[in-house]
Amino acid sequence: MIGVKIGKALSYATVVLLLVAMCGLIAYFTSGFTSDFKTFYIEKDGQIYLCDVFDLLLSPNEENRFDVKYTFGALNDEVGGYTVKIVPNISNSNDFDFTVDGEVYSFGAESDLTGGFDLALYDNYFTINGDFTMRSILERLYPEKEIDFNTEDVNWEVDNFILQVYSYNGKALISIGFHNHCPVSGIELDISAIEF
Repeated sequence: MIGVKIGKALSYATVVLLLVAMCGLIAYFTSGFTSDFKTFYIEKDGQIYLCDVFDLLLSPNEENRFDVKYTFGALNDEVGGYTVKIVPNISNSNDFDFTVDGEVYSFGAESDLTGGFDLALYDNYFTINGDFTMRSILERLYPEKEIDFNTEDVNWEVDNFILQVYSYNGKALISIGFHNHCPVSGIELDISAIEF
């Protein structure tokens, strides 16, 4: 008799725990019940991105790995794949002009900067490697051309780029704003005294 009561109590407790876990899962994938349920997300260095994010600093000359995940991907083999594109971010008034063999171009008018980056695509993740100076990116976009621009026209402290990651069917999009490192123009030492 006591065993039956303990069994019922454990069954009820298990059902309650499952309901709480399910509500927690739904709350997590709906950003606290404020958006639609997210079935597509990106993970980088243990950080999960369910929606657009900005102010991400990518490591120069290192592998920056982004895992592409689907909430129910393990349950459906047909759900998988993604598309990646890098475009200029001109929302912070950080547009500038540059020249290609003397002809003037606008950074903000570039429709696709993906070729300026060392991007490697795999089944469930992608990596961005390379040197993220503006000059190297533009030189990759326009190989064997002379690139020139005033470095003071570039705002190095804002997200100059947006990484657009689309789901397999193109219906979901996560935009990740990121910026490149500021080039060092020189080192100035202030030596007032040398002590031994």
